[in-house]
Amino acid sequence: MHTILVVDDESGVIDALACALEREGYAVEQAADGLSAFAAAQRVHPSVVVTDWIMPHADGAMLCQMLLGEPGLSATPIVISTSCKLQPVIANPTVRYCPKPCLPDDVVRAVHELLGNTVFPCVHDAPQS
Repeated sequence: MHTILVVDDESGVIDALACALEREGYAVEQAADGLSAFAAAQRVHPSVVVTDWIMPHADGAMLCQMLLGEPGLSATPIVISTSCKLQPVIANPTVRYCPKPCLPDDVVRAVHELLGNTVFPCVHDAPQS
């Protein structure tokens, strides 16, 4: 089972993303800032990190820098969720962006893509009539 680390300083966002990811069969680890996220990543070695960009204490930029600089975590795919008008530039092919506001299913789709899943079992287009 894949473990997804969800990082956001808004508990409602974490809850919505965790629910959507767990519905897809992923285990979810949670953190409220970059520093606690980095400690969690060192402990659980997540399959993907989903992080907010603007957070107190250690923001998404610092978290990405710490993850990419850590030998055991440097290849971990990252989904950055941000409301910034200009998307942050991270020179890494395993980084995806989900501009806020975004639906939890948009994040799930990015996670599926990063894990190489081509079938999205519960993320469907609108039913056809």
